Order: sequence, then C-alpha cells, then structure tokens
Amino acid sequence: MFEQTKTSLKPVHGLYELVAGPFRSSEYRALSIPQKVSLAGKNCYAAAKREIHGSQGAYVYPLLGVYRFFAIPGLRSLLFTSLFSGVAISVVVTVAMFILAWAPQFAVLSFIISPFLAFPTAIFLVLAESWYISFTIAKLTWMENVQEHVFDEVLMQEAKKDSSAVVLKEIMTAVEKKPKKQAGFFAGKLIGRVRNYPRAVVEDLVEYVVTLPLNFLPGVGNALFVYVNAETLAMKYHARYFELKGWKTDQAQIRAFVEQREPAYRSFGIVAMLLNIIPVVNVVFALTNTAGAALWAADIEKRKSARAAATKAS
Repeated sequence: MFEQTKTSLKPVHGLYELVAGPFRSSEYRALSIPQKVSLAGKNCYAAAKREIHGSQGAYVYPLLGVYRFFAIPGLRSLLFTSLFSGVAISVVVTVAMFILAWAPQFAVLSFIISPFLAFPTAIFLVLAESWYISFTIAKLTWMENVQEHVFDEVLMQEAKKDSSAVVLKEIMTAVEKKPKKQAGFFAGKLIGRVRNYPRAVVEDLVEYVVTLPLNFLPGVGNALFVYVNAETLAMKYHARYFELKGWKTDQAQIRAFVEQREPAYRSFGIVAMLLNIIPVVNVVFALTNTAGAALWAADIEKRKSARAAATKAS
C-alpha cells in the first residue's frame, strides 16, 4: 500500500541530493556566505535545467489537450452532458471546504507561520483538498468512463492521421475491440464501482495525507507538494495507455517505463495539477488533461515507430 507513497517521495530525495549534496562537503564549509548563496543558486538552476531538458516537452500536452478536446465534436458534446454533474460536485465541495475548513487551517497556520503568509497558504490548502475530494467523488461515480472515452477517441484520431505508427495502430485495434462503456453520470452500478476502488482510494489518501503538510511551508512547500505528487498524477492519466499496452497488472513494466521518462511525467503532472486545482472548472481540465495524455501517448508511440524504422533502414 505504501509503495506508491515511497515512489512519490523519491523525486524529493533526488532533488535534495542534487541541490544540497555539495553542501555536506568540507569545501562548502570553507566558503563565504555570498559564495554559499551563489552555489545554492547554481545548484537550483542545474536541477531546474535538468528537469526541463529531461521533460521532452511533456509539460505542453495538458495545454494541447484543451485545444484537442474542444476540436473533436464528439468530445464537445460529451462535455456538455457531463458538465453539470461535475461542476455541481466541484462547487458544492469547494464552497463547503471554504466554509468548514479554511478558518481552522488559517488559525493553525497563523501559529506556525505569520498570519500574512497563512492567508494564501490556507487558500491553497483548501483548493488542493477540494480538488482531491471532488476528483474522488467524480471518479467513483462518472469520471472514469468519461475519461476512458476521451482517451480512446483522441488516440484513435491520432492513429488515423499517422499510418506509419505501427504500434499505435495496434493500440487502436485494441481500443476498437474493447467493449464500449456508457459514458455518463452514474454510468454502471455505483455500489459495484465503490467496491472496486477501496484499495486505490486508500493508497491515494495515504499519499495525499503524507505530502499535505508540505503546504505548511509557504511558497516552497506548495511547490514541493505539486512536485512530489506530479509524477503519480501523470501516471494516473496514462492508466488507460498502460491498460491498452497490456500492462494493467504488470506494475514492474509500468515502473520501468515511467522511470525512463521521470522528468517528462513530472512536468506533465505539474501542469495538470495546477489546472486541476482551479475551482469549479477543474472538472473540465480533468477531461482536457486526459486528452493531453492521449496526445502524449500517441507521440511516444510515433517516436518509437520512427526510431524502429530508422534502425531497420540503417
């Protein structure tokens, strides 16, 4: 159960080693304060540069997903049929959390940090908590079927545009063979759906609770919270991709695949999470992020096919 949480905290350890590792050396202790500040800045810049370079542009896919989602007529109509329920859940949860949870958290944070910093930090906490609760409720009711439909539709559109991507074509065939689920509010039986999810929900809750205290550090802590949870969130958006590749039960294969692209998954997850915590419209971004994840999956397969063709030609 705790493997997912340990995986999420792994990026923090790597970031710490890169940024703070040199500070433990005897050479560092001999430096003056300006030199130490300069070294810290250089290490932070190197860490950021490494993440951006390793991301391979994955951070743009959540934004591309917005355009692609609204560019496909079938998905636009799907949005309108699901929008009311999703927005209603988001509004109710967000309003309730601000009424019930903002003031207590602001009071606690005021003792830990200054009231000036506690005000925006408490707002970020409530938004993050509201997103988590709204997303969990939506996932247990209607979100999964809709996201699966969005992912499959975008993936099939991309496969039709590029006949050279052999593996992508195979994935599209797998999509067409899958039995179609009803994509709508309370699709399927809610009781059966809840029974299928308790372990995943508990794992997500444990991970969320463990990393939530990072937000007690204004600014830096909020950024770390997003950074720590980004990779796991991106993997959730690619759950359908892994299923279509036949890896649904092969966690070792999934982990090996993600580890080769860790900066990319983190960068996608960071942008996706920042969109997800926008109140009320976060349900819309949950769907557009899914479209972006499908675009990214298609491009991964296209690049793989291109490399295989180049290797065969040589």
